[in-house]
Amino acid sequence: MTASGLCTTDAVRTELFGGLVAEFVALVRSQYDKILPEQSPDRALTRNGWFYEPSVAEAAFEQMLAAESDRLDFWRQHHLVDTQVQNGRLTRATFVSAKNERVEVEARTFIDATYEGDLAASAKVPYRVGREGRAEFGESKAGIHYMNWRTGEQIQTPDTGEPSPAIQAFCARSIFTDDSEQLVPIEKPATYEEHLPDLLPLLEDFKSGRLKNFSYGAKLPRRKYELNGSITALTSSNCPGISWNWPEANREHRQRLERFHIDHVASMIWFFQNQPGVPDHVAQLWRKTGLHRAEFKTTG
Repeated sequence: MTASGLCTTDAVRTELFGGLVAEFVALVRSQYDKILPEQSPDRALTRNGWFYEPSVAEAAFEQMLAAESDRLDFWRQHHLVDTQVQNGRLTRATFVSAKNERVEVEARTFIDATYEGDLAASAKVPYRVGREGRAEFGESKAGIHYMNWRTGEQIQTPDTGEPSPAIQAFCARSIFTDDSEQLVPIEKPATYEEHLPDLLPLLEDFKSGRLKNFSYGAKLPRRKYELNGSITALTSSNCPGISWNWPEANREHRQRLERFHIDHVASMIWFFQNQPGVPDHVAQLWRKTGLHRAEFKTTG
C-alpha cells in the first residue's frame, strides 16, 4: 500500500518499529539523500523517512527485493485461485498470471501476507467479516456504537451493541501535484453522473459554512500531495458502505470496486473544478492541480 498512495505512515511511536519496517524506512531516507539537496525544505516533509512519494517507496521495495534475489522469487501480477488442504495442513496453492498462466506451489509452510487474508480464507480457516455483537462475548464495546472518535463520548443515539456486517470505508489514496510542468489534467470520468448524487450535498455544506475549504491533503516532497478520506466530513474521498463486499468478493468484483473508488475521487475533483456553486477559491485551488506524470506510470 505504501507504493500505491498510502504515503503518510501512521507511526506515532517510531521507536517501536524494527525489522522490515526499519529497513524500508532507512532505504526511503537513502533515496531522499540522493534526490533532495541537503538544505532542501522538502527534507522536513519526509519525516525522516516515514512520509514519502509512491515512486520512492517503490524504489525502496525494489532494492529490498534485489538484495534477496539469490533466494527469493518475486512474481508480479499473480493472483490466488485455489488451495489444497490435506489433514488440516495447507499443501498447495495455485496462482494465475496476468497472461492467464497457472502456477502451482507446493510447500511445507505458507505465509498469508495478503491484506485481506485470501490465502487463509481459501484454505477454509475460520473467520468473520464485520463486528460481533456485545452479547456474544460480553464485551462492552462490541457491536454498533456511535461515539466521538477523539473523546470516546457517545453521540447521535444510544448504543445498541448489535452485530454489524460493516467494515471500514475505503478510499483511493490519491497523489496530486500543482507543478504545471508535471501535471496531468483530471479527466471527467465516464461514470461521473453515477457519483454526482454523492457530491451535490457539498454545495449545501459550502453554502451553510459547515465547509469552508477543501485542501489537497498531506504535503509530500516535490510539490506532491496525498488526498485521504475523512472520518468526520459528510462527503470526502471515502465511500462508506461500498466496500462491505470487498473481503469476500472475487477478483473481478474487486476490480469493479477498485474502479468505483478511483472514479469517485476523480469525479470529486472534477466537481470542484467545474460544478457551479462551488466557491471560487475552492474551484481555483483545484483547477491548479492534477495527477503527477511521474507517479503510477504503469497503472495510471
